[in-house]
Amino acid sequence: MKLRSLVLLAAASLLLFTACKNSKSPDLLVPKEALMAIHINLESLSSKLSWDEVSKTNWFQDIAKEASTDSVAKQLLAQPAQSGVNTSKSQTFFIASSKPRSFYTGFEGSLKDAAAFEKFLHQVDKEQKASFTKEGDLNLASSNEDVVIAWNNSKFLMLGNFGADKYGIPGNDGIYSGGNPLTVDSLKQIAVNLFKRKGDALLGSDKRFAELVTDGGDLHWWGNYVSTIFNEYSGGMLSMMKVNLLVENTATAATISFDNGKITARSRQYVGKEVTNLFKEYEPKPISEATLSRLPASEVLAAGAFSYKPEGLKALLQLIGMDGMVNGFLGRAGYSVDEFIKANKGEILFAISDFDLKRDSTAYEDFDGKKSYIYRNEPKINFVAGTSVNDKEAFNKLIGILLKETDKIDQAKPNVSYKLGDSWFATGTSTGEVDAFLAGGSKPAYASKIAGHHAGFYLNFNRLFSIMQTIKEYEKADAASERWQSEKAMLDASASFWDEVVANGDVKNGVLTSYAEVVLKDKNTNSLVQLNKYLDKMYTLRPKEKAWDMSDAELTPMPAPVDSAR
Repeated sequence: MKLRSLVLLAAASLLLFTACKNSKSPDLLVPKEALMAIHINLESLSSKLSWDEVSKTNWFQDIAKEASTDSVAKQLLAQPAQSGVNTSKSQTFFIASSKPRSFYTGFEGSLKDAAAFEKFLHQVDKEQKASFTKEGDLNLASSNEDVVIAWNNSKFLMLGNFGADKYGIPGNDGIYSGGNPLTVDSLKQIAVNLFKRKGDALLGSDKRFAELVTDGGDLHWWGNYVSTIFNEYSGGMLSMMKVNLLVENTATAATISFDNGKITARSRQYVGKEVTNLFKEYEPKPISEATLSRLPASEVLAAGAFSYKPEGLKALLQLIGMDGMVNGFLGRAGYSVDEFIKANKGEILFAISDFDLKRDSTAYEDFDGKKSYIYRNEPKINFVAGTSVNDKEAFNKLIGILLKETDKIDQAKPNVSYKLGDSWFATGTSTGEVDAFLAGGSKPAYASKIAGHHAGFYLNFNRLFSIMQTIKEYEKADAASERWQSEKAMLDASASFWDEVVANGDVKNGVLTSYAEVVLKDKNTNSLVQLNKYLDKMYTLRPKEKAWDMSDAELTPMPAPVDSAR
C-alpha cells in the first residue's frame, strides 16, 4: 500500500474515534494565518460512538477485507492507537497558504511513542520509496507523492499540496486552480518552520479560535480565508474602493454537536471594527409570529424570513465607497438608493409549498419522415413570497421598473401572480396564495420555531421526501431494475430517518450569530449513533449493478405524447 494512502487511512482512523482531552490553551501546530481549520473533540465523540460500533458496520467490514492482505493496514484498522499517536490529545486538519496562490494542507497531532510512530511509517513504506531524514531533533519522511511527514518526540505533522486542478476536482478553473504547487523541499521547509513557531505565530494564540476549541462541542470549524483570498485575487476597481473593509479581520467560528435526536450547529461571524459599528447602529427588529402569520398554515416544504434595516444598506454602500456606483446604475432606470429605502420596510418572507416535475413533449420528424417525440421533465415550484412596504407609491414605481426591464427579455417573464397591498407586496404561483399572504391571519405550526430572530429558515424533510417519493413513482416503468429498487429503498429509509431543519440568525451588539438544528425522527437516541447506522444502511442499499453503458441500451418505441407526468 502506498505511503500516501495508508497515512491518510491512519489519519482518518485516528480522527474518528480515539480519545482526546480538551485543553484550555490549545497546543496545536497550526499556523496563525491558516485559512481553515477543523478541530475534532475526540473525547466527546468517542463517548457517544465507540470504535467497536464503527468496526461492525458493513462498509468497515468491506474495507477490512480489502486490507486483509496488508498486515499494517489490518493492524491499523483493528487498533489505530498502535501507530504511536497519543490518544489523549486531539488532532487538527487545516489549509494554509505559504505564498500567493500556493496552498497546502496539514494534519497535526501528538505522539505517545515516537519510536513506534517511526516504525509504523517504515512498515507503510514497504517498497522503500520514501526518504527518511533528520534536521536537528526533527524527523522527516517524504515521498514523490508530495507528502511530507515531520515529527519529534511529542508531535507529528503531515503536509501536502492543495489544489483543485491537482486532484481533478470538477470546476477546477476556480480560485484554487492554476496556482503554484509546492515542491517536496518547500513542504519540508514549511514543516521545519512550523515546529519552530511559538506563541503568537500559532493559531492557538488567537483568542477567538481558543474560545472555539474549548467550548465543549464535538467538531470545531474555523474559517479565516475571505481576507486572504480577497487580497490575492482582487484588483482593479475593487482595490481603489474600500471593499476591503468588508473582509478585514473577518473570521467564522462554528461548533457542531451530536445530541440526542438532533445535530446542532452554532456559529459566530467576526467582522472588522467599521462593519461591527454599522451592525450596532442598524440592528434590525426580530421577526414576529404576527408577521409570519402571512405564510401558509398548511404543510410546506420550506419557509424563511429575513429582517433588515433599509437605511443600513445605504450606510454599507457608503462605507465601502460604492454608493455612487449603485446610484449611477439605478439612475439609468430612473431610480435611486434613497427611493429603494423609502419603498421598503425591511421584512422578507417566503414559503415553498410544493415541487413537482411536469413532463412535456415536442414532436419532430425523424429521418424516415415518421413523427417522433422528445420528452423532458420541467420542474414546477409552488411558492409565495413577500416583502413589507413602507411607501406604496415608491414601491409601485419599483415594480414598474422591474416589469419594464423583464419585458425586454422574453425568457425573463415569470408566470406568477403578484399584488401590491398597503403594507406588503406579495408574489406567488397562484392568485389564491397571494391573496392569502396579504390577508394574513394564518397560524403556521413552524412559525414559532423561527420567530423572535432576525433571520429564520425551516425545512420539512417529511414533505421533501414525500415529493421525492412521488417523483420516483413516475419512473415506475423501471421498477424491475435493481437500480430503481435500490434508489427507492434508500429514499424510503431516508424518509424514516430525517425530520426537519430549523435555523436562526441574529445580529446583537454588532455580532452575527446563528444556530441550526437538524432534527431526526428518533428523538431519544444520540444522533451520531443514528448516523452511523443510517450511513451503513445507505451503503448496504446502494445500487450494485454495473454502470450504464451505451452498448447495453435497447431501442424501444416512444410512448404517446403527454402534457404532464400525471
